[in-house]
Amino acid sequence: MEEVKENFAANVYYFRRLRGLTQAELAEKVGVTTGFIGCIENARSNVSFDIIAKLADVLNTNVKSLFEIPPKKYTNKDQIDELVLKERESNYSITPKLADKLLQLICDADPNAFARMKEIEDKNK
Repeated sequence: MEEVKENFAANVYYFRRLRGLTQAELAEKVGVTTGFIGCIENARSNVSFDIIAKLADVLNTNVKSLFEIPPKKYTNKDQIDELVLKERESNYSITPKLADKLLQLICDADPNAFARMKEIEDKNK
C-alpha cells in the first residue's frame, strides 16, 4: 500500500508542476488546504475518491494516470522538476479548456475581438 501512496504522491506533484500550479492554487481549486496537498505529495495522507477525482480534473488528467508507476528515475522531486521543464520546453501545447478560457478573457477585454479573429480566420482560408 505504501508504494501506491508514493506513486500517487509523485504523480500529483508531477502534474501540479507540469500545470504550473502552486500547492495553494491546487488546494483552492480542489477545495482542500495547502497543508493537505503537501501531505498528499509527501505520501502522508489518505485521500478520498472524491478528492482523487477532483485532483484528476483540476490537473487535467485521468484518475488512472495518478496511480501509474512513475519511471524510477522520476520519483525524486528534483528529477520530476527537470522532467517538467523539459516537457514544457519541447512539447508546449494548449488544452481546449485553457484555449476556451483565453478566448473568453480576450473577448471580455475587447468585445470586438471575436469578430476580428473570425475575419482573420476567413482571410486565411
